[in-house]
This record gives sequence, structure tokens and C-alpha cells, in this order.
Amino acid sequence: MLNQFINVVAGVAPAALALACLTAWAAAGATPAQRRPLWRALLFGSAAGLVGGVAVAALRASAILTDREVVALATLAPLALSEIGLLVLVWRRRSGPVLTGTVALVAGLINLRAWPGVVLNWADRVLPGQSVLTTDSLSRLTGFLAGAGLLVLTVLALTRAAAGLSRTWAAVVLTVGWGLTWVSQLVTIVQFLQARRLVRLPRPAFRGLVWAVNHQSWVLFGLIGLTALLALSRWRAARRPSGLSTALDEARPAEIRLARARARRQGRWMAVALGAVALIGLTVTALAAWEARKPELSPPEPFEIVAGQAVIPLAAVDDGHLHRFAHTTADGTEVRFIIIRKNGVAYGVGLDACEICGPTGYIEIAGRILCRLCDVIMNIATIGFKGGCNPIPLDHSVIDGAIVIQVADLEAAAGIFA
Repeated sequence: MLNQFINVVAGVAPAALALACLTAWAAAGATPAQRRPLWRALLFGSAAGLVGGVAVAALRASAILTDREVVALATLAPLALSEIGLLVLVWRRRSGPVLTGTVALVAGLINLRAWPGVVLNWADRVLPGQSVLTTDSLSRLTGFLAGAGLLVLTVLALTRAAAGLSRTWAAVVLTVGWGLTWVSQLVTIVQFLQARRLVRLPRPAFRGLVWAVNHQSWVLFGLIGLTALLALSRWRAARRPSGLSTALDEARPAEIRLARARARRQGRWMAVALGAVALIGLTVTALAAWEARKPELSPPEPFEIVAGQAVIPLAAVDDGHLHRFAHTTADGTEVRFIIIRKNGVAYGVGLDACEICGPTGYIEIAGRILCRLCDVIMNIATIGFKGGCNPIPLDHSVIDGAIVIQVADLEAAAGIFA
């Protein structure tokens, strides 16, 4: 559950906060009649983008769309151009169908780009043939929905907190927010062109690109700070409606009470917005770091070596759990191998390493065997066979109630663990 929550928040938060800047501008300094077409455009565009994102995830899962970078780039260029066009309309204070259509387009493209990755991450955790109604599947779905709910609440709270801002200040926030996202978009485009050898960067520029790729999280932190500032900008208005004098308080008490009630509601939305933004920051930093910590491998279990053979009694490994063993080779290399009972008569025996992820090892969590590096869940029935992230198979025999492995085979595997 926590993994899915973090994945959704970290994956979609930059898009959600950029969208929040847009919705805050739509709410600022506008009458209800002016806001209604903008809200409809935002809701229609966001819904269409979400449906499109799920469709793209389904196409990628079915291997119809195999090149993720091309798909991402195909939506990135239209998004950047439509954002520039919308900013021109915003600063020229245009209105009408062109503005609402551009708002819908931008909202749709933002959601279209944001959701495929996190939807695929959730879907990939459901094993083939596994029901989506299992406890694990429902737990992951709960985390997914909780993350999505936090982001929706953040956008809504920031929008409500921004009501009453001047259009100019809201336009500045929108411009700065999208300026931060353009940095990330430019890095993505240049990274794609460099990887495909369509451009050749000079060494200083390439070093700058590497630095930018490694620090793209700064864009998210910048958006978090900007949206927090957006909410805090209404602090004074939340404490007391501006422009109300004591004399006016006495002359029109009903209007003043209404204005103060409105300010209190906005203050509550401001508090919700700040709390939600703070939770996003906590999620992508402390929670993500805590979740990303790698579990330690269980200590190797003892076994005997008899006449050049490693002998492990079946009784020691017949409980259906993962058992780890280690042999120190002549050159001092520790070669680890694992054994797990697959059914009544079959045992999975392999090195504690795979051809893809190397010797990082496997762990057992809640009865599931996972690669410690990539978190892929192993199909226990396939342990002992080649392919994918499966443990590298290890020749063995079952003799007189024991699994027997040639020490020479363990010595030959030293290079994998060196």
C-alpha cells in the first residue's frame, strides 16, 4: 500500500502542482460567470487526459506501444507549445472559446503524460492469473487511490485558497510554475536526442545535462515551494477581509459577517492546502527514502560438504520458505545459493543472483520471493529455470533425502559474486 501511495504521489505530483497553478489562476479575480466556462474546460480536459493516460498504459502493457520514449516525446512537444500559447492568452487577458479550448487542451495533455507510468506500476504488481480481489491487490489499489486522492485534494484546496487573488499575481505564479516544468521538459527532450545520437553535445554541455538529469527532483521541490507560497499569500485575507474599516463594520454588520465567514472558509482551505503540500513534500523525501531502503539478506544457513559435494537435508528446506546458503571458494569469494520447496516433490535451486540484476540476492516478504534490486516478484514455480529475473539455475540432485550440489559448480560461479 505505501509503495503504491509513494509511486502515485511522486509520479503525478509535478503535473498536479502545475495544474494547480492553472486552476488557481482560473479562480483568481474572476466572477462566477467568468469561472464557469474555465471550470468546465478544466474538468473536461482533465477527464479526457486521465482516460487517455489509462488507454496509453493499456497499449504499453499489451506491447502495442513498445517505445516509451517516443510516446512521451510525442505528447511533450504539444504540451510545451500549448502551455506557451495559453500564457500568451493569460497575459493578454483574452477570453472566450480560444482560451477555454486551450485550457482544456493543456489540462488534458498534463494528465495524459502523468498517469500511464503510475497505472502501469500498479498493474505490473498483479501477477498473471491473480485475482484483483486478493488482499495484496486491494491493498495496492488502496494506496493508489489514496495517492490520487491526496493530489486531487491538493489541487482543489489550492484553488479555493487562491480565490480572491489578483489575476496579475496568479499569472505570475502560473508563469513561474510552468517555467520550472519547462526546465524538466527541455532536459527530457535533450536527453532523448542525445541518447538517439540525433545531437552531439560538447563535453561541458553533456556534463550539464547529466547534472540536470540527476537533479530533476529540484523541479518538484520548486513547485512545492511555489504552491505553498500561493496558499500563504492569502494569509492576511484569511485573518481579516481587506479594506474593511471599523466605521464600515458598524454600518453594514451583515455584510461584514458574511465577508468574515468567507475569509474564515478561505483560511481553512489555506490550511488544508499547506497541509497537503507538506504531505507531498514528506512523501517524496522521507517516506520515499524509508520505502527505498533495501532489506538485508537473511544470514546463510549451515550445511555439510562431503566428498566434494554440498549436502542439504530435505527436512531443512521443506517448509516452503526461502533458504539461503553460502560457500566460500578457494579465492575467498562467497558464493550464495538459495533453495525453496515448490511443491510436494520439486525444489527450486539456484544461485542467489540473476543474469539481469547480478548478485544483489532475493528476499522473502509475506510469502513472496522478490528480487532485492528491482522488486520483481518471482513466480516460485519457475525458480530453477532460466529466464527473466529468475535465479541462475544450479545443477543438483536429490539423493537419499538430501539435495546434493557439486562444490565444483559453486567454485565455477565465483565470477558472478566477485
